[in-house]
Amino acid sequence: MATSSADGGVRLWDPRTQRQLRAPFDGHRGTVWAVSFAPDGRVLATAGADATVRLWDPVRGVQLGAPLSGHASAVHELAFSPDGQLLASAGEDGVALLWDPVTGERVGSALTGHEGAVGGLASSPDGSLLATAGRDGTLRRWIIATV
Repeated sequence: MATSSADGGVRLWDPRTQRQLRAPFDGHRGTVWAVSFAPDGRVLATAGADATVRLWDPVRGVQLGAPLSGHASAVHELAFSPDGQLLASAGEDGVALLWDPVTGERVGSALTGHEGAVGGLASSPDGSLLATAGRDGTLRRWIIATV
């Protein structure tokens, strides 16, 4: 299990023993708003107030590559596709971005259209659709193959 905090740290816990597994993963400046494990558990993604997404090896406790940057402000939401081939991020800037979690490269165009922050992300079970929920009260559905 992973938790995030306002001090910029991310901690891994053993849910059975309720003990912390290692020293905190430090890298974000400011609050870490979201954590998400890839479906196979080999990558942990974190999103922060510093407008970055970071990828971590949860076993070794090391950051994988450079921070993923492209958001204009805090990133609050993360969602992996069911096959782990894509990672979506969204936040205060009202934009959702897609990333290749292996290379750290952006995939496709920015998903725009919300008037204000994006407060939710979800992938369809087959990974073909991404839903974004805006704090503007709208829900948008994106066909991943056309992005």
